[in-house]
Amino acid sequence: MALNQEQKRRKKFLVKKGSFAESVSNSDTVDLSEEKAELYIGTGGHIQVNLFGGSTVTLKNVPSGTYLQGIFVTRVYRTGTTARDIVAIY
Repeated sequence: MALNQEQKRRKKFLVKKGSFAESVSNSDTVDLSEEKAELYIGTGGHIQVNLFGGSTVTLKNVPSGTYLQGIFVTRVYRTGTTARDIVAIY
């Protein structure tokens, strides 16, 4: 689910991270709705992502319940991702 217009407007005025979140729909072609996000992994596995800096990496064997703090991503790929219940946190 993408952020609605009101959430995007309010987000500009907030300084703290973690004010908004959305469920991730894995896609090989579409970026997340916001420029960069940290991820929470509900059900563990591998995660292939585009990092904010431009590189593509696969994070292997990420355990369930992991918060990937400080790793900013722009896309979560369908191909190469076995983890589920992923939440993008902005």
